[in-house]
Amino acid sequence: MPQQGLPDFHKPLTSDGLQIFYPYEDSGTHVFMPDGLKLAERSDGSPDFMLSLVRGLSPALPPAPHGMLDFKVMPSYRIDQALSILREKDPGAVIAPATFSSGWLVIQALGSSDLPTEMKAPIQMTWNGLGMARSTLKVSAETAAIIKQSLESQILSLRAYAEIEMSGVSPRIPIKVKFDPAELMEALARALGNENRIVPQSGVLDFFMRDLKLLPMEISGDLSGVDRRELSEAIMDHLIDRFCSFTMPQGSLMEPHIALPHKDQVESGTFEWDLSQSLAVKRATILNLSSLEALGAWTKEHKLEKIYQEVVVPVIKTGFLPVSISSNLPDQMVGVLIIGVNIKAPSNMPYRPQALNETIELNPPDYSARIILRLSPAEKPEYSFQTFVVIKDVGGPKELRGPEVGQSGDVLMLDLDDFPINFIMVGANTGLLGIADIRGKCSWPVSGSTVDQLFSLSLNQPSVALAVPKEIEDAVIEVEARPADGSGVLKIGPIRSKALTIERYSFPEYGPHKIVVECNFEGDENSFAIDILSEASPESQLAVQHFTPSQPKKEWGYVADSPFHSGYRYREHRSSDQPQATWSEIRSAFENLMIQVPDQKLPR
Repeated sequence: MPQQGLPDFHKPLTSDGLQIFYPYEDSGTHVFMPDGLKLAERSDGSPDFMLSLVRGLSPALPPAPHGMLDFKVMPSYRIDQALSILREKDPGAVIAPATFSSGWLVIQALGSSDLPTEMKAPIQMTWNGLGMARSTLKVSAETAAIIKQSLESQILSLRAYAEIEMSGVSPRIPIKVKFDPAELMEALARALGNENRIVPQSGVLDFFMRDLKLLPMEISGDLSGVDRRELSEAIMDHLIDRFCSFTMPQGSLMEPHIALPHKDQVESGTFEWDLSQSLAVKRATILNLSSLEALGAWTKEHKLEKIYQEVVVPVIKTGFLPVSISSNLPDQMVGVLIIGVNIKAPSNMPYRPQALNETIELNPPDYSARIILRLSPAEKPEYSFQTFVVIKDVGGPKELRGPEVGQSGDVLMLDLDDFPINFIMVGANTGLLGIADIRGKCSWPVSGSTVDQLFSLSLNQPSVALAVPKEIEDAVIEVEARPADGSGVLKIGPIRSKALTIERYSFPEYGPHKIVVECNFEGDENSFAIDILSEASPESQLAVQHFTPSQPKKEWGYVADSPFHSGYRYREHRSSDQPQATWSEIRSAFENLMIQVPDQKLPR
């Protein structure tokens, strides 16, 4: 995995509960973590949540009545606060929200109420690369009726949290560790694990923070000045990358857990790691879904039909399997002509002599489908699926296919990784799209030439997915933002990124700025003052700054609400009985101000 520009897990900036990661190798944007999750909203402002009751034409006909929960969540951020904290350290820095690759959602009951057993299992989340995840869950008709009743009474006694993963670069520590992996895994399992060899993340970190002499490994290097917590994190990162993996949430414990390999999966031997070398890793974190219980209150002022529907399935012959296919594909894909999935089942003599092969195209807006597999009553509900994509290539349309994967059951949830291309997600905030035209291109080299994939973003199309062949690792994105009022064009890139969310804060011109104003008193003047004002502010909001030979320098700060109008202007401050001085030209937000007094005062 390319590392440049990934969040750097080494010594993040933390303040007031916020965590901001620097870009690795100082290339790219700073990444800040969310403080929770919330239900996503549809374009009309309604929650992106749907409870469906699925049944046959009559109780005697299949399918058996059941419910389907289908909803989307997205992280919530304290953007302005994070940007203000970062700008104190780096005035020209830009910031971007963290993106996540996978995760699990856990629903819990509030108070003394209990959940149906089928809702206690973690629900897999599929992320679309632009900070939105989709979850689906099949429940019994009885559970669906309970949830519907809760929604009708405007009280939904549920809460939820998510365990999600993100990629970054492990801390670099000037230490080497040597160990026997089989011995180390057994020591961790004895100290922390259960019969399934599942261990809590906090326990692993505490294990490596013990007295170093008690650890089943040799540690060499200068430990003076080494943060023991970061050392533990680095060792854990390497273990997860090489031997272990994050696993689904465990019960009611709101903490990431790690699956250790079994004894027969790890051989004895000697491993030596140089922790000063960079390594791209995945880390897991916990986020609360704050708005799930508020969903019930939403129904008090809105129609239940926005979030509840009944689906009647036509008559299905005995043995036939209805399969619900859903995915979290983005609405707008650039370079994709057709996308879909093949469902296959080989012949099964003597019950079914013919093989099954169904081709399903997935279309916006929900990229979902329902099919009927004509199995025999004696068969298990087993089949395989293979995704396919037809893309625009240099020589014309080209079909790509993913691997064939075994599947069972009547629900098929497709993740982005199931498709034979990489999606680079690019989206823009509606606040920015309301004042600017966003255009860009994604480029990569092929056989001595360059492929350019052009795209544009608007209020009607705020995001796109750029389809790039999986073997391409050096695709770059360039973006231009052209304001509607004709002021200066702002640019981003070329940068390498798996996902790019363009907001006003994506540009260093937006947000808080600080200007150092210094006066050079060369004559007999014993005081001097200026009016100073941000570019977009009315004169009624000007600030007056006073200077003397003993205090010739001051710092003045302001906030630019638009990245296209981020500068400032100034003039000599005069008393009310004098004519006002002329304002200066607009100056850059990144340009301090030096004034000669009195020889080069501002023009009168």
